[in-house]
Amino acid sequence: MTSPLPEFSTLYNTCIIPTVGAARTRPMSGSQMDEIISMQSVVKVSKEGLGRSMDREVVILNLQNSTYYGLDPVGAYVWSLMQRPTSVRELRDAMLKKYAVDEQRCERELLDLLQTMHSEGLIEVQRAQFR
Repeated sequence: MTSPLPEFSTLYNTCIIPTVGAARTRPMSGSQMDEIISMQSVVKVSKEGLGRSMDREVVILNLQNSTYYGLDPVGAYVWSLMQRPTSVRELRDAMLKKYAVDEQRCERELLDLLQTMHSEGLIEVQRAQFR
């Protein structure tokens, strides 16, 4: 007899940026709750998130809480760009080149997506170093 599959939660897109319908299975640490992502932040995929492409979309397994997430094609594009450390500004600029979207809306929804992904443990965030 096989055990039931882990809960499948989705990041889905109504236009540009997905929202989350996942129940949190691990508490956020204080540093995660205090972390605010800005255009100067640098983000990258966490080692705790294992992502695989499936027909223009991405399925991600969080290795810490055994939760699956789904990204639509727009979210999958963002995920692909975060395979290396990338500034949020670079992500926004790449999305503006690829999609017909207002800059303010793109920025707002991108920041919302990244904040959600960070709170779910799917990405790591670094502050940009100013010289």
